[in-house]
Amino acid sequence: MKGHHDDTYGARYKAYHAELAKAAEAKAKPKRAPKPAPAPVEVAADDGGEDLSGLKVSELRKLASAAGVEGYRSMSKSQLLAALS
Repeated sequence: MKGHHDDTYGARYKAYHAELAKAAEAKAKPKRAPKPAPAPVEVAADDGGEDLSGLKVSELRKLASAAGVEGYRSMSKSQLLAALS
């Protein structure tokens, strides 16, 4: 048998959970804007006399990425130099 208590409990339960949902929605972090695409790296034509050994690994990786070298992220400096020469 349902009494007065059961009806008020259900209404309070619904109201409480509706407020929780509103609070969670208000607290939710706004979505970040997508990162812009990296600027294209210009790769100079290979003139044969270019010394890449003076470049940093990060610079060599940018060149390797622009040149389409697969697996450049896990390559060492010597491997990058070999792949780019």
